[in-house]
Amino acid sequence: MNSVIKEINITGSKPVTLIPMSDAHIGHADHDKKLFKNTIDWIKKHKAYVILLGDLIDGIVQKDKRFE
Repeated sequence: MNSVIKEINITGSKPVTLIPMSDAHIGHADHDKKLFKNTIDWIKKHKAYVILLGDLIDGIVQKDKRFE
């Protein structure tokens, strides 16, 4: 796995928006694609930085007991 590290300079004259993102569970039946897309669009529009925390993809294989 690769990590992306970006240093940003925070000054009093330019605000910085950090968005923590977790538990999107992309691929799950209850994943709200429209809400997720709207969130990504908002992040891009506001040039915010995203901190990914985990459980972004909900992927299991058929052999997994949870598949059913």
